[in-house]
Amino acid sequence: MRRWDITGTAVITAVGVYVVWEGWRLGFGAFESPGPGFIAVFAGSLLALFSTANMVLTVAKYQKTAARPFWPETDSLRKVLLTMAGPVAFVLLLNALGFFLCSLGMLIYLFRVIHPHRISLTLVLALSTALVCLVLFQFVLKVQFPQGVINFYHVKGWLF
Repeated sequence: MRRWDITGTAVITAVGVYVVWEGWRLGFGAFESPGPGFIAVFAGSLLALFSTANMVLTVAKYQKTAARPFWPETDSLRKVLLTMAGPVAFVLLLNALGFFLCSLGMLIYLFRVIHPHRISLTLVLALSTALVCLVLFQFVLKVQFPQGVINFYHVKGWLF
């Protein structure tokens, strides 16, 4: 397992360094007037820093243990495939259903299928999270997401 941890963190560190490099090529700018690569440089730096720290901790606390299977549970592969299916469905349905309904559907899917919770808890968590995302991204940050079948700008006009 240690070999996979070190390999994985080395790849992630390399990706972080590449992101920093490309962000620097785009133009870092300054703190007062950031350039197009400003966020990429910081994001890549954090990625490289945290993955390197993870690698150091992995090497430091290494203890010889018995080999474990890659899929520790019998349904691990199924859960991974189901988890990957959620975002794929989200992307495929985003234009047709809109951001809010896709977010709500994906959260319900994740809360019920991947890590099952009670239906009441699932609905409360999914609805509140989807509403917070809707308010934050569409009304506060003014991100243009597909509206789909529910146009929340009309609903906002009715309420305010």
